[in-house]
Amino acid sequence: GMWIKAGSKAERGLPANWEAIRAAVLRRDRYLCRCSECQTNGRVRTASEVDHVVPRAEGIRRGWTLAQINAMTNLAAINPECHKLKSVKEMGQSRRPRIGIDGYPIAE
Repeated sequence: GMWIKAGSKAERGLPANWEAIRAAVLRRDRYLCRCSECQTNGRVRTASEVDHVVPRAEGIRRGWTLAQINAMTNLAAINPECHKLKSVKEMGQSRRPRIGIDGYPIAE
């Protein structure tokens, strides 16, 4: 069988062309953070990461396909600090996610 590398794109439910999608989202959002905190407070922060607005786990609960979960409409540029905070909130604050070298939480 195909071994899936821990923390790999496939393991995290990301499409093979994730890098291209990621670049397109950052360009579309002009490398500015689109998180709800920044949007609500008119805060301007640079973004170097891309966030799933509706998290993958929530999308799956809603019966979304991977295509819907990874659609441009469900992706937004996000500041790395904002991304960490959003991920912690999504995990119910109970434990801090381990963050991989790419800045994404590692599923455990």
